[in-house]
Amino acid sequence: MTGGEVILTSSDGRILDSKNSRVETAHLRVAYGSGVFAAAADNGAILTSPDGSEWTPRDSGTHLAILTIVHGKERFLAAGEEGVLLSI
Repeated sequence: MTGGEVILTSSDGRILDSKNSRVETAHLRVAYGSGVFAAAADNGAILTSPDGSEWTPRDSGTHLAILTIVHGKERFLAAGEEGVLLSI
């Protein structure tokens, strides 16, 4: 695959399928909530997916590394370098 990092998915927990994230960055964390997956990565990348298979890049407004992402009360919160805190 070219054009981005690879996301591995599995429908049965045994056989992995490769999906191209279309983003040139390493993914650090993934969270799930309200029927959506969200991935946070270095240089500020945020991706969302309704099924964990097809991912859409989102503008986070930062180029700093996002180190963690969680879901609660119908929102994703992400935190990163230099005190970056995002509500998605």
